Amino acid sequence: MKIIVFSDLHGNFDNLEKLQNFQNLFFLGDIFTNKDFVRLIGKDFLSFYSKRIDTETLYSRFSIVKGELSQLKMEIPIPTFFKEKDMYILPGNHETKNYYENLKRLPNLHDLHLKKMQINGIEFVGHGGMISPDDI
Repeated sequence: MKIIVFSDLHGNFDNLEKLQNFQNLFFLGDIFTNKDFVRLIGKDFLSFYSKRIDTETLYSRFSIVKGELSQLKMEIPIPTFFKEKDMYILPGNHETKNYYENLKRLPNLHDLHLKKMQINGIEFVGHGGMISPDDI
């Protein structure tokens, strides 16, 4: 059995079409760029980190412009590739619980997080990691 494991797209979806003809795809998380991630989880994230590093460094690290704070906590759409292709998924540290729950609801995505499953006679065990304001 051949499998393809990929992760850390961070918003770079340009080459995903090259995976269209493959089966047994395993995505190990991190769909978004840092900026999209911060927009997704919003001000809770900023308030959590602002206690640890200064605001200017925080804004710079996550490419945030001060005027954009009002846009935080916006919905980030699920990329089309993830709606169409059958694959096994784990959350990365750029997925929130809510976003990952939405991914898991898609009928073509199979959640491996904290699970063990057998695929073509091979046993897989999954453990991803995510940061969420729900946990902060």
